[in-house]
Amino acid sequence: MSASAAGEGLVVHRRNRRRVRQGLITLGAVLAAMVVTAIPAAGVPAVGQPVAGGPRPHVGPVAEISRGCPGQNAEAEQAVDGRYVYVAWIGCNGIGFARSTNGGRTFARPVIVPGSFGHGFHRSGIGFGLPRYGWDPSVAVAPDHTVYVAYMLYRHSHVHPVVAISDDHGATFARVSRPASPVKDNWGDRDFIAVGPTGTVYLTWDIGWLSYSTDHGRKWSPARRVTPDHDKAEHIMAVTSGPPGVAYVGWLSDSTSRGSAQYLRPFSIHTGWLAKPIRVSGQFGNRNVWPGDTIGISQLPARGHSPRKIQLSWGSAVSGRNSQIFTATVTP
Repeated sequence: MSASAAGEGLVVHRRNRRRVRQGLITLGAVLAAMVVTAIPAAGVPAVGQPVAGGPRPHVGPVAEISRGCPGQNAEAEQAVDGRYVYVAWIGCNGIGFARSTNGGRTFARPVIVPGSFGHGFHRSGIGFGLPRYGWDPSVAVAPDHTVYVAYMLYRHSHVHPVVAISDDHGATFARVSRPASPVKDNWGDRDFIAVGPTGTVYLTWDIGWLSYSTDHGRKWSPARRVTPDHDKAEHIMAVTSGPPGVAYVGWLSDSTSRGSAQYLRPFSIHTGWLAKPIRVSGQFGNRNVWPGDTIGISQLPARGHSPRKIQLSWGSAVSGRNSQIFTATVTP
């Protein structure tokens, strides 16, 4: 009963007993049919149950691959290349790394990714509170099987990404590459790395930077600003590769007073930006509700000459005080 009807008189209409009796008989028949339908016959599996004689879910042995790494171990990222499985995480007093050469059945002992080792936290300057070791790993594998592990580091008043490179399926990391930080006393976070079909390496990091390498990470392009604004607003970045020489960069930003929004922008290593930023999200999110520090971005498989499509996922509080996850397909 609604509140507006609380004080109104209640009128009771008597029903015909024969109609009531017939209605109850009909309702009983319907309920009986529903019960029979809901109870599966002998040998017939209920919804969500495995088919008798069919394949059953199987979970293999759970392995602790960070064993031996001191302190906290968290934020795992992984990549797969045939029978090789690579996992990187924050731990081992830096960035921990373990690999499997047999499809994930066993893993080698974890190692520390070169250049990421450190202890404690910075206590002064723009890096106050940042760890003295590497954080936020990202892993990618090139078509020629080169393994790239990127992470963030704060050194000499610069927050910048570092890329460790392995040419032997992750057995060793003989090279460590350090793309130049665009400005001094900058803030940076959450790197993301991707490799194109011809080996071009794309690297993004907060708060809005993109750099690429066409020679396996030996040299990097100058970092360029992805976002049209040049303020210190949050820009949660990610990148995925497209056709040769093309990448798609996504970011979640709260750079306007209207709130946070998800954007996408295609980029070519030959001609630069191929379009203006595309606003993907239909609504703006509450700037005071944290949407997380990652977004999802992938290129969907294309059939024939059909247009390329990018799938994006992000967090945003468009209503209420809780952030929700949204996704959309974009044809740039």
